[in-house]
Amino acid sequence: MAKKRGDKILSQEEIDALFKAMQEGKSETEPSSTVPAAPAKKVLKYDIRKPDRISKDQIRSLHLIHNYFQRSFSSSLSAYLRAFVEIKLVSIEQITYSEFLEYIAEPTCYNSINMSPMEGNMVMELSYPVVFPMLDLLLGGTGLPPKEERAITDIEWSIIDGVIQLAMKDLKEAWKPVVDLQLNVTARESKPQLLQFVSLSEPVVAVGLEVRIGSNTGSMNLGIPSIILKLIRHKFEQQQWAMRRKEDIARDQARLYGALPSIPVDLSAEIRGTTISIRDFLDLSVGDVLTLDHYAEKPIQVAIEGRPYYLGHIVNFQERKGVYLESAATEKEIYL
Repeated sequence: MAKKRGDKILSQEEIDALFKAMQEGKSETEPSSTVPAAPAKKVLKYDIRKPDRISKDQIRSLHLIHNYFQRSFSSSLSAYLRAFVEIKLVSIEQITYSEFLEYIAEPTCYNSINMSPMEGNMVMELSYPVVFPMLDLLLGGTGLPPKEERAITDIEWSIIDGVIQLAMKDLKEAWKPVVDLQLNVTARESKPQLLQFVSLSEPVVAVGLEVRIGSNTGSMNLGIPSIILKLIRHKFEQQQWAMRRKEDIARDQARLYGALPSIPVDLSAEIRGTTISIRDFLDLSVGDVLTLDHYAEKPIQVAIEGRPYYLGHIVNFQERKGVYLESAATEKEIYL
């Protein structure tokens, strides 16, 4: 028995195939197994708590800034403590402030620092494993940590403040190519949770440094709010352009200096004579002798490309005339 479908008459085989497809749970509109399925779209997971990332160029600039800081602070702190101090940049990453606090052990030396003229603060942390050796060195000891773990006293806070001031001085110098900061400590705590300068969910750029004093190893951590870095991103771009320009100039200079030795120049030694009339000049012939105003013992000018650079004397050398260079010409002797 045949069945109509619009203007098309279905055969018995088509009707049987239709019923079979319905029994298997397939719709007549589904594509045939011979037709390739559309490729599945890739879905990327996104965490809304994830910090808004700053650019890779800014991260690169921050590496340059804090590489300079680690070198200068290593030298400054070694001289201040009169002991060898090694500071190494370990990491720079953007995380939330709550994640930043997870890296900080309690108790610690935790400082909030105002970043004028920027509207905001950063934090600087020094871990106890290096704070106590610093205190011991500053008090005349050999840099040993205490036998028992304890908190820093108020007097010790005032002593270690010298180290913080030294770090801020070198940090200010490292940041000067980007922005001229005025850094001042506004608060300090031994428990970071008590000093919350931004909300826990706000992104910060965490700069991790390893500090080694003798056999003692600890950490120094900087936390900079990402919003501050975004506000001055154009200054980072200017710094990168200036650095690239310096690299281009240095490369051009090196190429120029490399080519200079093979460039020929004209070197001449002149004896200034006297003046004669045009009639006498026309009457000159071979064998005539001219009297010059230049005395034999008076030095002559030796010029390079027509510009006097040396003073010398005429000499005979291997049956040829030559010039013995006596000295460099002074500015007065050049322009006289």
